[in-house]
Amino acid sequence: SKSYNRLVGLALSSLHAAIQTNRVRLAATPRPTIQITPRGSIKVDFIIALWIDAPSFPIGGPRSRGVDDSNNSMGNGGFGVPLKIEVDSEYIIDGAGKISEHRINETRLNGILTPGDVFSSWIKRLAGESGDEERDFGRSRGAPSALDSLVDAIAWVRSMQGRKRK
Repeated sequence: SKSYNRLVGLALSSLHAAIQTNRVRLAATPRPTIQITPRGSIKVDFIIALWIDAPSFPIGGPRSRGVDDSNNSMGNGGFGVPLKIEVDSEYIIDGAGKISEHRINETRLNGILTPGDVFSSWIKRLAGESGDEERDFGRSRGAPSALDSLVDAIAWVRSMQGRKRK
C-alpha cells in the first residue's frame, strides 16, 4: 500500500512539475469515466490530453533579435506536439467493500498501446492466459504459438512506423 501511494504520488507530482514549467499544458479538461461492472468492481477510464511545447532555439529567434517575448507563453512560435494519455484500470472490491486491488488493464499514448502493454499481452498469450482480443490485432484463435507472437510483434512495429509517416 505504501509503495502504491508512493508510485501514484510520484506520477502526480511529476505531471504537476511538468505543467508548472509552462512547456506542458493541459489541452483539455481531463475526462474520467467511472462504471460499476457486473462483477462488482469499479472500472475507471481516464483520459488526459496534454500539449508539449517544442523547445525554442535562440538562433534567429525573438531573443537573438532583441525582442522581449517574456509575455509570450509560447516562446516557440506555437509549435509543439499533442500527447493524449489513456489509462483503463479496474479496482477490485473485497467482501468488506474496500479496494483490495488496482489493476491497470491498458495504457495508450496518442491512441497506441504502450510498448509495455504490447509486451505484456504477448507474454500472457505465450503463457496461455486469455487476453483482450483487441490486443491480438483482431485475430481470434486458440492457443498462441511463438510464430503468432512474432507476427503480432511485426504488425505492431509496422503500425508504429505507419503512424510516424502521417
